[in-house]
Amino acid sequence: MRRDSFPIGFALGFFFPLIAFALIYIFWFYDGMTLRQYFIYLGSRHDTLAGVLSLSLILNLPVFFLNIWAYRNHTSRGVIFATMIYGAVIIYLKAF
Repeated sequence: MRRDSFPIGFALGFFFPLIAFALIYIFWFYDGMTLRQYFIYLGSRHDTLAGVLSLSLILNLPVFFLNIWAYRNHTSRGVIFATMIYGAVIIYLKAF
């Protein structure tokens, strides 16, 4: 598979916010609740889940720019597409 491909960018754009999601748990919620309680809490409070996901998407920004600066346009498109999917989920969570 080429280094400049849409599926690689999509995988990166989907994976890095998950890392940030875990880091948010470690730095903000680890002392007060277990991982199971954290997921139950986020499942019951959609506005908090939308906020955590929004913060998690910030980690896609350096991934996107590093690919743009390296002239990997297809990979950058994959990162943007994954970010847009996360954005649609956030809009859905904030609406309901």
